[in-house]
Amino acid sequence: MRIDVPWGTSTVPVDIDSQRVGGVLTAKTERATDPGGALRRALDESRPTFREFLEHAPSPMLVIANDATRPTPTAAVMRLIAGDLERWLAGGEDGANADPAAGADSGAGESPAAGPNPGAGAPQARGRELAFVVATGTHRVASPQELVTIFGEEVAEKHADRIFSHDCKDRDSLVFAGETSRGNRLWVNRLLAEARSVISINSVEPHYFAGYTGGRKSLFPGLAGYDTVKFNHMHSLHDGSDTLILEGNPVHEDLDEATRLVARDKHLYSIQLVLDEDHGIGFAAGGALEESFRKAVAVADRQFVLDLDEAYDIVVSVAPHPMDCNLYQTNKAIRSGALALKPGGVLIVVSECPHGLGDNTTLVDLLAAADSPDQVLDDATRSEYKLGLQQATGIARVLQQGDIWIVSSLSPEQMRSIFFLPFTSVQAAVDAALLKKGPGAKVLFLLESSITVPRVRAS
Repeated sequence: MRIDVPWGTSTVPVDIDSQRVGGVLTAKTERATDPGGALRRALDESRPTFREFLEHAPSPMLVIANDATRPTPTAAVMRLIAGDLERWLAGGEDGANADPAAGADSGAGESPAAGPNPGAGAPQARGRELAFVVATGTHRVASPQELVTIFGEEVAEKHADRIFSHDCKDRDSLVFAGETSRGNRLWVNRLLAEARSVISINSVEPHYFAGYTGGRKSLFPGLAGYDTVKFNHMHSLHDGSDTLILEGNPVHEDLDEATRLVARDKHLYSIQLVLDEDHGIGFAAGGALEESFRKAVAVADRQFVLDLDEAYDIVVSVAPHPMDCNLYQTNKAIRSGALALKPGGVLIVVSECPHGLGDNTTLVDLLAAADSPDQVLDDATRSEYKLGLQQATGIARVLQQGDIWIVSSLSPEQMRSIFFLPFTSVQAAVDAALLKKGPGAKVLFLLESSITVPRVRAS
């Protein structure tokens, strides 16, 4: 039996006896027959509609997009709404019909919390202002080619001087915007702080400690300062911060409160997508942030949760492009694949990692400095929290459960230093795992492990 395993933007073949295959699973998606129609219906059927939102949208306006580590089809959205944005931009002097109370809101409710209010004030008679920002969170800024990929060639060229990438460590670009009830001091990109109208475009998939991506994550951590993200992600070490969990999840609840504080005075329209099998628009919801996010979560739950009758001795866990960009992002595939692994099993991680370890090397630094996975967890209880600690402790727990083997372009010596066994090909790793686990072992192939969540049914 031949199985084509994703590798970068292509695939590599694996030949295996069909009797040794436990399953070959991907997200439960299909190719959308009319992705543009699905988006247009979402924009036309929301309350208010997207065009009604624009009719009452005050300037300045900010359009927020995911960075290149997410397969969000932002360019497809931009092709559909670019004309509407152009008409809004050319609509004359701001203030004529710009009432932030009319039309869409953040879906976040009221908040009495104090803090500066850079976007408020009487409308001024001036030309309308439009900006686009890539919500990088703590990732690196987008390259020129990535901006073309994200926004599409026409928008990237026409609005080149209006497109920016968030830099979480650039203090001059950040504005203080209040504090959450958990004590998170909110530093946010000045473009967001000063915007009076916001369009947020993102996609929703399971997330290993925030519950789900999408929704509030465009604003926080997408446009937050480094210390704000660090404080929020510290809660990933606490109970409740897990995949598929929103209620009682301290990471999600802090992000949600932060979004409410910053968006409370803004005219906000949310476009939430769930991807089809080609990473195009499979489902779309528009309107208020919370409502559109919850609709997308319900669809994502059906598409990306994979129910299994049993765990497996060998799991091939693939980080598909572009979530294979570096080891930091590959962590999602490791954590997801481990959910389907028997104790003492072999987890084969497949991720090209063309950008190496990623900007945050805490994961590698902590694992490489320890003599064992147990020591990583022991050291974590005594050390000050830093971004990436949750990745290191999560992988240490996986290593307590079984072996991690990896097929990547990363240094073999470096992988051995963090207790990963490197292989040069998926075929070699699968053959070696079958030999190690014996004739009764079966292999489960998870071909989109970064966005899917295997769930073993209770016996």
